[in-house]
Amino acid sequence: MSTVAGKSGAKKDIFMALGALGVVFGDIGTSPLYAMKESLHHAQKFDSLFIMGLLSMIVWSMVISISLKYLLFVMKADNKGEGGVLALTTLVCRRSEDTLMLQKSWILYIGLFGATFMIGDTLITPAISVMSSVEGLKIITPVFEDFIVPITLLILLFLALIQRFGTTKIGVLFGPIMLLWFSSIGIAGVYSALQQPEIFGALNPYYAYTFFFDNLPLSFVIMSSVFLVITGGEALYADMGHFGLKAISRAWHFVALPGLVLNYFGQGALILRSPELAANPFFYMVPEWALIPMVILACCSTVIASQAVISGLFSWARQAVQLGYLPRLRILHTSHEELGQIYVPAVNFFILIGTVWLVIEFKTSSGLAAAYGISVSATMLITTILVGLVARRSWGWSILKSSVVCGSFLIIELVFFSSNILKIKDGGWVPISIAAIAFFLITTWKRGRRLLMLEIRERTLKQDELDTLIEEIKPVSVPGTAIYMVGDQRTVPPSFVFNLKHNKVLHKNVIFLTIRTQEVPYVPSNERLSFQKIDRGFYRVVVSLGFSDSSDVPRILNNLDGLIPDFDSQEATYFLGREILIPTSNRGMLEVRKKVFSVMSKNAEGAKNYYNLPTEQVVEIGMQIEI
Repeated sequence: MSTVAGKSGAKKDIFMALGALGVVFGDIGTSPLYAMKESLHHAQKFDSLFIMGLLSMIVWSMVISISLKYLLFVMKADNKGEGGVLALTTLVCRRSEDTLMLQKSWILYIGLFGATFMIGDTLITPAISVMSSVEGLKIITPVFEDFIVPITLLILLFLALIQRFGTTKIGVLFGPIMLLWFSSIGIAGVYSALQQPEIFGALNPYYAYTFFFDNLPLSFVIMSSVFLVITGGEALYADMGHFGLKAISRAWHFVALPGLVLNYFGQGALILRSPELAANPFFYMVPEWALIPMVILACCSTVIASQAVISGLFSWARQAVQLGYLPRLRILHTSHEELGQIYVPAVNFFILIGTVWLVIEFKTSSGLAAAYGISVSATMLITTILVGLVARRSWGWSILKSSVVCGSFLIIELVFFSSNILKIKDGGWVPISIAAIAFFLITTWKRGRRLLMLEIRERTLKQDELDTLIEEIKPVSVPGTAIYMVGDQRTVPPSFVFNLKHNKVLHKNVIFLTIRTQEVPYVPSNERLSFQKIDRGFYRVVVSLGFSDSSDVPRILNNLDGLIPDFDSQEATYFLGREILIPTSNRGMLEVRKKVFSVMSKNAEGAKNYYNLPTEQVVEIGMQIEI
């Protein structure tokens, strides 16, 4: 019995590692297409010391940043199994309740700014990855030179169109394709490296050390290109909730890392033999007979890499909506089995427009490389700071231990970030601008919602005032159940008061429903619904959701059947308040931000669609509110 169970467990581990290979390592796995090429642009001559030093920096950057930092350190700081900067920020802030509110605020803002950098990364990754693979066509024949941009745009359009179908069906192919990819680039690398076996001496970190400090101005500039080999490393942390540390670690150490190292060494050996091929060493290293299959495989791998970051941004958007940092967006679930399989049309359209603009604007993968790196290096830097806070407050690390560990990573990441800052004028302004705009929007939305809630609260009744109002109006009692949504569970919904005063009717059962988002990924099903009977047929129901939970309210309310007399979720009527905002010059927020907030509010997805409420059971009540 134990043998059978052991085989079953081993088989599951293999499938999990294969899945992680397909989803998690797509971005970092396609970096050989452009990282070495960009690093070589800075060389004055391709001698042995330069190539050996460069390869040593590449290898040890991956070992330190991925193997040591993320797999041994960062991924211990999970928010109940979920990773990523946004989940980490909520974890740190939840642990900071005993600190000054000012301190909690700056932690929150740092985390939010780090999270917004993911948006720029998501736009650049598909553009640079797909274009790098399509540029391999030029190696086959120069005829394709003028078709690189159009073909890239067609692939990006195809990528956007398939998002609505989800990744459930095509996802099973991701792992095997990426396994083939890593195997192929590793074999190609070995084939080239064995012709210059001395290249393997670059495994010695001494080459990286001497290269960096003996050529400090040049090596500092090159670090921004070397950093391209670890872009995508943040995906390990962001996707840990799907696969777990064990599967990700095995996929990295047994497949991804060996394949990447061998390929980079193969490219380095090629340049030592033929420096004139530095324009595109990845494809020039491939034997002529395998060039077309490699271009096709590269295109498939870059689509997978793009799919991974796009799916990640969908998840990020849902978390931001649930936590109140973005207005409600239309979110479609593309799988009945996997809650994480979602499609966000507005985000998908934004990604399509952004990637198309990047390709047209920068025209080549080298041009896009100038815009790449700043967003990822900033995210990694902020991640290290936040995990350091978790180590001090949650893990009980001493100041000395946390300073030594985090400080070591911070020094390296500050070098990477500082080097990437040099790219600002050549394209680095793109991700910084995107992050700044996104940060402005999410903080405006959060602040605006707080002001709006204060205004609404002034218009609402307290529970003890409800009886007096009913006695004054003497409404007609009608059968059925009315559900009124309210943000503050201590108050009476304005939509209820409005309906009572104007229509003078009162349903037999009245439910005041509050949706609360907890700062955890998932709320256990037995803790998702709380129920309180008041009097006169009034009930308060609170639905608690995690920031990764599905927001299908009717399905959750089915659990009320039997608890409330004559309650039928299929017959209940939902009364929703629809605020019509009027920006004013009152204090609380700049007028321009109020106008932006008003526009965001008008374009937000209605509660009816967001909470999956049946159209024929919804009544909306509009109210004008000055902010």
